[in-house]
Amino acid sequence: MLFRSGRSNPRLALGKESWWWSARLVRTALWTGLALGIAWLIKIQAIFLLPVLAAWGLFWLRGRAVIWGLLVGGIAALVFVAGWPWLWDDPLGNARLYLGKTTARATIQAWYLGQPWADRELPWHYPWVLWGTTVPLGLQLAGVWGVVQSVRGWRQAAAESLFLIGLAVPLVAFSLPGIAVYDGERLFSIAYPLWALLIGRGAGGVAEWWLSTGRNRAAGGLASLLLLVAQGWGLWALAPCWLSYYSSPVGGLKGAVTLGLPPTYWGDGLTRDLWLEVDQHVPEGGVLALAPTLYESQAGEFEKQRPVRRQQRGTLVAWGTKEAEQAEYVLLINRPEYLPPGYRDLKSEDFVVSTVREGVWLAGLKRLSPGELNRE
Repeated sequence: MLFRSGRSNPRLALGKESWWWSARLVRTALWTGLALGIAWLIKIQAIFLLPVLAAWGLFWLRGRAVIWGLLVGGIAALVFVAGWPWLWDDPLGNARLYLGKTTARATIQAWYLGQPWADRELPWHYPWVLWGTTVPLGLQLAGVWGVVQSVRGWRQAAAESLFLIGLAVPLVAFSLPGIAVYDGERLFSIAYPLWALLIGRGAGGVAEWWLSTGRNRAAGGLASLLLLVAQGWGLWALAPCWLSYYSSPVGGLKGAVTLGLPPTYWGDGLTRDLWLEVDQHVPEGGVLALAPTLYESQAGEFEKQRPVRRQQRGTLVAWGTKEAEQAEYVLLINRPEYLPPGYRDLKSEDFVVSTVREGVWLAGLKRLSPGELNRE
């Protein structure tokens, strides 16, 4: 890092050698570039670190930002290419091919405000609403207080400013017109760890205030522990379906669904317990349809995830295929943008067995009536 603590100034930490060069400048650029290159190898969203580091460097390093940025970018590029043998034959061509495949994909639907949207047509506020409603209220308030403290002491808030820029860039990027957003908060989930650091900054400020007033340290520690535990109620209430968490201001999961927010994605409502119950109801040799089926191999992949495979009595097939015409049951995931319209308003009592959290069904087994597949 460019500084030993969040309360230091990186301009001073870089030393007093030449205006554009210092051993510490090179050393920090080396470690930053190494970390950036590894991040690129791990996840495509790490591309957001480029504007984050550029904005931060220009503000804090000023004239030195140019040479520092070139060193960081050069080292990161070398690490990226060295760590991915596929790029070695044609680095630029294969990199363009990779980015093209990442961005040029089929349109994905998203559920928002009670209706399906194409991924590039979602309102600009979609990522902000999801980010604001998927963090516990107490932690959200601590984060706001952390931002306030950082703004007050901005001259020494080098670390906090980096976190804040890192939080804002992905949220702003996915708010721009024509940018594809889908799967709830997944694409901008990189903002959450940075927000957690600012939450810690705010919580630390509250602790400092408590101690400065001469109040009992043990009482403060106990109160902090109880407040932290209270923020984690969703870990218990929704387990293991944590992708469906919403905070108390919107009424939790039930209130969020009433407001038209997405109840789940990725099918984490297909829990082990549900699979075991499904196998008890599907007849020997029976056919079980999966809906929605978002890609060709999804049913096969879910089959592999089922526990105790040798005891499975039925075969899972994709909804809408010829094999599904023989199905007696359908296994539904509550992703309403892809569900057949007649299945969007189902209740938990409409299922033979289901995974229900806070009164909302997330996945369930439904018996099909004769000809039902043809009607939908």
